[in-house]
Amino acid sequence: MALRRSDRGTPIWDVPLRIFHWLLALLVAAQVVTASIGVTAMQVHACGRYTQPALVQFRVRGGFSGGPHAPFPIFCPGQAGSVV
Repeated sequence: MALRRSDRGTPIWDVPLRIFHWLLALLVAAQVVTASIGVTAMQVHACGRYTQPALVQFRVRGGFSGGPHAPFPIFCPGQAGSVV
């Protein structure tokens, strides 16, 4: 199973994977900002504390049972199926 590539040779990732990466980046930035603001933003900070692990769990599940563009075995094609 190979990744589909654009005309420029870059991999084309599926929409859920792109959304995951952008949301995770935004949440990390929001966590840094809300932690530095202080007590007034702690509710937003606490919400991010629960949202980030949920996003990572979504990605892990998608890596094992998701679409054809981002399964975990294609990260190391030479190692697929071997036990370390």
